[in-house]
Amino acid sequence: MSTWLDLITDAAIGIGFGLEQPLSAADGQFCLRHAQRMMDTWSNQNCAVYDLYFDTLTLVPGTQSYSSTLLANGRPVSVDSCYFTLSGVSYECDIIGTQDWEAIGYKGTTGLPDRCWPDISYPTDTFYFYPIPSAAYVANFALRRQIAAAITLATTVSFPPGYENAIVSCLTKKLATAYRRPLTPDQEQESRDALAWIKRTNTEPLQMQTNLPIRRRLYNVQRGY
Repeated sequence: MSTWLDLITDAAIGIGFGLEQPLSAADGQFCLRHAQRMMDTWSNQNCAVYDLYFDTLTLVPGTQSYSSTLLANGRPVSVDSCYFTLSGVSYECDIIGTQDWEAIGYKGTTGLPDRCWPDISYPTDTFYFYPIPSAAYVANFALRRQIAAAITLATTVSFPPGYENAIVSCLTKKLATAYRRPLTPDQEQESRDALAWIKRTNTEPLQMQTNLPIRRRLYNVQRGY
């Protein structure tokens, strides 16, 4: 099983570092910092994130805002969807943005929430619900987490198929810029293709809703019906 040192070494060899002599401690840490920044960037690209997970938050009647510290897995990178449950019944919830939240004229209404505004911040997010929950509803979130949080050279790599190749080829390109080394056209192409393939694999089917009088309210733009 590979470590981050293995991936960084392979990327460094791609820009001309030798096979026989290992990276110096200073070069290893320099490359590691670039790898961490690259993975942080990927974590902000939903299609690059393979780890879609679920977490829940029990709402308190009369309380509108909740910190992400209340989630079992802590702060997510992004929120894909949300729905509520109470006594075995599920209720829809829309994820809205800042403008939609600000457009709500009176936010003190109490009832069954149907909107959630994730106020994305750092180090914690805050979730606002409208209307203010009138019962102990459970908010069920589909979330995405950081791809690689704190890594060291000795950290073991465990990713789905295709990620190691994408990391090495994209890191090769990143290190070539940092060390002012040339890249071949094949290396440039491979870095683009490798990342594109994992994004394609992680892409969720797109659906939209319509109020037109048809049998299905959901329309899949990829399927065509």
